[in-house]
Amino acid sequence: MKKRNVIFLIALFVITIFGCKPRAPYDIVRIEGTVTYDGKPLSPNFTLRFRPENGWNESTGFIKENGRFTTIHTVDIDGVPTGKCTVRVQWNGSDAPIPIPPPAEFQPLVKKYGFQSEGLPIEIIKKDLNLKIDFPASPK
Repeated sequence: MKKRNVIFLIALFVITIFGCKPRAPYDIVRIEGTVTYDGKPLSPNFTLRFRPENGWNESTGFIKENGRFTTIHTVDIDGVPTGKCTVRVQWNGSDAPIPIPPPAEFQPLVKKYGFQSEGLPIEIIKKDLNLKIDFPASPK
């Protein structure tokens, strides 16, 4: 093989391995923000699930203190696909070996906005969005 071809192959390999950040075949935006239920911050015992209407993979929102959350789409990609989506809540206590139901005050939230529900429709349109999500206890 010619020296020039070897250099080209090495350069291509280096660019492929070190120079390429994983990308989805659709637009993903970095999302963080706050989530509340009837105006009160949700606890880290909950997780958010963002399900795009267009059928792309869903993203997960991890809640920290004071209802602050960040999102990931895949192991390598942070954010949520752009467009219309539905947000649902997941009570993490149910992942225990013996499922633990949410406290009584949050049972209506899980029933209304959990996996068996229609969820809360929102639209993701901006980059680095500081999103405020409020799951209302009753229709407004």
